[in-house]
Amino acid sequence: MINFQDSEGGIAITDNEEYASMIKIMGLHGMSKDAWKRFSDSGYKHYQVLYAGYKYNMMDLQAAIGIHQLPRVDKYWQRRQEIWERYN
Repeated sequence: MINFQDSEGGIAITDNEEYASMIKIMGLHGMSKDAWKRFSDSGYKHYQVLYAGYKYNMMDLQAAIGIHQLPRVDKYWQRRQEIWERYN
């Protein structure tokens, strides 16, 4: 199963549950998953900063192009592997 994480126009895909979890945390500036719920009707909820995270934003246009490229991911990945092997 491929996990699909869409965050503010950015896309990451993986078939590894551990990687998917890490991507979600890093996309929240390294904050725990509870960070999404820190301000709610039931009051403030504490969260933990687990890692030094990142905030990479993409424009919607870039995301649209990325979605269009998804069917070609395997083909592009194979080509990158060929180039990598040649450099090695």
